Amino acid sequence: MNYATGHCFNVDDMFYNFDYSKLDLTCKDCERLNKKPHRDLMVKKIFRAGMKYVLNDIVENNNTFVLPTGRKRAEIHVKRTSGEAFKKLRAAGKWQDVDFFASHFSGNELVLEMYGTGRCRTKTIYVDKDIKDKITENTNNGVQYF
Repeated sequence: MNYATGHCFNVDDMFYNFDYSKLDLTCKDCERLNKKPHRDLMVKKIFRAGMKYVLNDIVENNNTFVLPTGRKRAEIHVKRTSGEAFKKLRAAGKWQDVDFFASHFSGNELVLEMYGTGRCRTKTIYVDKDIKDKITENTNNGVQYF
Protein backbone atom coordinates (compact mmCIF):
# COMPACT_ATOMS: atom_id res chain seq x y z
CA MET A 1 0.00 0.00 0.00
CA ASN A 2 1.25 3.48 -0.81
CA TYR A 3 1.29 6.05 1.97
CA ALA A 4 0.93 9.78 1.38
CA THR A 5 3.90 10.91 3.43
CA GLY A 6 4.31 14.49 2.25
CA HIS A 7 3.65 15.86 5.74
CA CYS A 8 5.53 13.29 7.80
CA PHE A 9 7.58 13.90 10.88
CA ASN A 10 8.78 11.77 13.74
CA VAL A 11 9.42 12.34 17.42
CA ASP A 12 13.04 13.34 16.78
CA ASP A 13 11.82 16.11 14.47
CA MET A 14 9.32 17.33 17.05
CA PHE A 15 11.94 17.65 19.78
CA TYR A 16 14.68 19.08 17.54
CA ASN A 17 14.73 22.50 19.26
CA PHE A 18 13.54 21.34 22.68
CA ASP A 19 15.42 23.07 25.51
CA TYR A 20 16.37 20.26 27.89
CA SER A 21 18.08 22.69 30.26
CA LYS A 22 14.66 23.84 31.51
CA LEU A 23 13.79 20.35 32.72
CA ASP A 24 14.01 19.61 36.41
CA LEU A 25 15.42 16.22 35.50
CA THR A 26 19.06 15.28 35.74
CA CYS A 27 20.91 12.62 33.81
CA LYS A 28 21.26 10.64 37.04
CA ASP A 29 17.48 10.71 37.48
CA CYS A 30 17.06 9.42 33.94
CA GLU A 31 19.56 6.65 34.55
CA ARG A 32 17.74 5.63 37.74
CA LEU A 33 14.32 5.60 35.99
CA ASN A 34 15.21 4.49 32.48
CA LYS A 35 18.60 2.79 32.90
CA LYS A 36 19.98 5.27 30.34
CA PRO A 37 21.36 8.71 31.24
CA HIS A 38 19.98 10.56 28.21
CA ARG A 39 17.23 13.05 28.99
CA ASP A 40 16.09 13.21 25.38
CA LEU A 41 15.30 9.48 25.35
CA MET A 42 13.23 9.86 28.53
CA VAL A 43 11.26 12.84 27.21
CA LYS A 44 10.53 11.12 23.90
CA LYS A 45 9.48 7.92 25.68
CA ILE A 46 7.01 9.88 27.84
CA PHE A 47 5.65 11.68 24.78
CA ARG A 48 5.15 8.41 22.86
CA ALA A 49 3.33 6.82 25.80
CA GLY A 50 1.09 9.86 26.18
CA MET A 51 0.22 9.90 22.48
CA LYS A 52 -0.57 6.19 22.57
CA TYR A 53 -3.01 6.81 25.46
CA VAL A 54 -4.64 9.66 23.55
CA LEU A 55 -5.02 7.66 20.31
CA ASN A 56 -6.38 4.61 22.14
CA ASP A 57 -8.89 6.82 23.96
CA ILE A 58 -10.04 8.31 20.66
CA VAL A 59 -10.52 4.87 19.09
CA GLU A 60 -12.06 3.06 22.06
CA ASN A 61 -14.31 5.82 23.44
CA ASN A 62 -15.14 7.74 20.24
CA ASN A 63 -13.58 10.96 21.56
CA THR A 64 -12.13 13.97 19.83
CA PHE A 65 -8.78 15.34 20.99
CA VAL A 66 -8.57 19.11 20.57
CA LEU A 67 -4.95 20.20 20.19
CA PRO A 68 -3.77 23.25 22.15
CA THR A 69 -2.86 25.29 19.08
CA GLY A 70 -4.01 28.74 20.16
CA ARG A 71 -6.32 30.70 17.87
CA LYS A 72 -6.50 28.17 15.04
CA ARG A 73 -8.38 25.03 15.93
CA ALA A 74 -6.97 21.56 15.27
CA GLU A 75 -8.29 18.19 16.38
CA ILE A 76 -7.69 14.46 16.07
CA HIS A 77 -10.64 12.11 15.67
CA VAL A 78 -11.87 9.09 13.75
CA LYS A 79 -13.33 10.04 10.39
CA ARG A 80 -15.93 7.89 8.69
CA THR A 81 -15.89 7.52 4.90
CA SER A 82 -18.90 6.00 3.20
CA GLY A 83 -20.78 5.84 -0.09
CA GLU A 84 -18.99 6.37 -3.37
CA ALA A 85 -15.82 7.64 -1.70
CA PHE A 86 -15.57 4.37 0.26
CA LYS A 87 -16.11 2.28 -2.88
CA LYS A 88 -13.39 4.19 -4.76
CA LEU A 89 -10.85 3.92 -1.94
CA ARG A 90 -11.60 0.24 -1.34
CA ALA A 91 -11.12 -0.48 -5.05
CA ALA A 92 -7.75 1.30 -4.79
CA GLY A 93 -6.68 -1.00 -1.93
CA LYS A 94 -7.75 0.76 1.26
CA TRP A 95 -9.83 -1.01 3.94
CA GLN A 96 -9.37 -4.49 2.45
CA ASP A 97 -9.86 -6.05 5.87
CA VAL A 98 -13.18 -4.26 6.50
CA ASP A 99 -16.37 -6.27 6.05
CA PHE A 100 -18.34 -3.87 3.87
CA PHE A 101 -21.70 -5.49 4.69
CA ALA A 102 -21.18 -5.27 8.46
CA SER A 103 -19.85 -1.71 8.18
CA HIS A 104 -22.66 -0.56 5.84
CA PHE A 105 -20.12 0.31 3.12
CA SER A 106 -18.01 2.58 5.30
CA GLY A 107 -14.45 2.76 6.55
CA ASN A 108 -12.86 4.62 9.46
CA GLU A 109 -9.45 6.20 9.94
CA LEU A 110 -7.71 8.56 12.33
CA VAL A 111 -7.31 12.07 10.94
CA LEU A 112 -5.87 15.42 11.95
CA GLU A 113 -8.17 18.28 10.98
CA MET A 114 -6.76 21.80 10.94
CA TYR A 115 -9.19 24.67 10.60
CA GLY A 116 -7.99 27.85 9.01
CA THR A 117 -9.64 30.91 7.59
CA GLY A 118 -12.63 29.54 5.73
CA ARG A 119 -11.32 26.03 5.11
CA CYS A 120 -10.42 22.77 6.80
CA ARG A 121 -7.40 20.65 5.93
CA THR A 122 -7.55 16.95 6.73
CA LYS A 123 -4.48 14.71 7.03
CA THR A 124 -4.58 10.97 7.60
CA ILE A 125 -2.69 9.71 10.66
CA TYR A 126 -0.84 6.45 10.04
CA VAL A 127 -0.81 4.39 13.23
CA ASP A 128 0.70 1.10 14.32
CA LYS A 129 -0.92 -2.26 13.63
CA ASP A 130 -2.57 -2.54 17.07
CA ILE A 131 -4.54 0.69 16.76
CA LYS A 132 -5.38 0.05 13.11
CA ASP A 133 -6.68 -3.44 13.98
CA LYS A 134 -8.79 -1.96 16.80
CA ILE A 135 -10.38 0.53 14.37
CA THR A 136 -11.07 -2.29 11.89
CA GLU A 137 -12.53 -4.51 14.62
CA ASN A 138 -14.81 -1.70 15.80
CA THR A 139 -15.87 -0.98 12.22
CA ASN A 140 -16.68 -4.65 11.57
CA ASN A 141 -18.65 -4.76 14.85
CA GLY A 142 -20.84 -1.85 13.74
CA VAL A 143 -19.38 0.90 15.97
CA GLN A 144 -20.44 4.27 14.55
CA TYR A 145 -17.88 7.04 14.86
CA PHE A 146 -19.09 10.63 14.64
